[in-house]
Amino acid sequence: MGYKHTQETKDRMSEAKKGKKQTQEHIKRCADLRRGKKHTQETRDKMSKAATGRKFTQVEKDKMSKSATGRKATQETKNKLSILRKGRRHSQAAKDKMSEAATSRKVTQATKDKIRKANKGKKRTQEIKDKMSISSKLAHRKFRINKAVAFYNSIRQVM
Repeated sequence: MGYKHTQETKDRMSEAKKGKKQTQEHIKRCADLRRGKKHTQETRDKMSKAATGRKFTQVEKDKMSKSATGRKATQETKNKLSILRKGRRHSQAAKDKMSEAATSRKVTQATKDKIRKANKGKKRTQEIKDKMSISSKLAHRKFRINKAVAFYNSIRQVM
């Protein structure tokens, strides 16, 4: 529809515009023209495919991190994310990685002192105390079972 520029003309126009800064007024006008229009599903799929596998530079990551710092999610967003994550389970490989990261982490004495100071004098309800007791008992039971399994495996290897 309408007039079609030749490739040569398009190239000349492109060269003429290169290096020129657009005014804030022009940028705002262009943004206002686009506002409210939605991309088609086909276009969204193309954009998704183009962005898939993209690696961000450290500078880009730092900029994204800085812009997201301090941003608070609304309760509605939190609820949506909660619904999204319901029923999802970590793979065994992911669980192993998390376990390794947690067990290899060393807590300094200074950190322990800070935690101790923060918890000192805290009043806990009976319900919380009961939950902590159950959790502690389960952890000790798990530890004893793991120790017994390791002992059994070491005996099997000797035989």
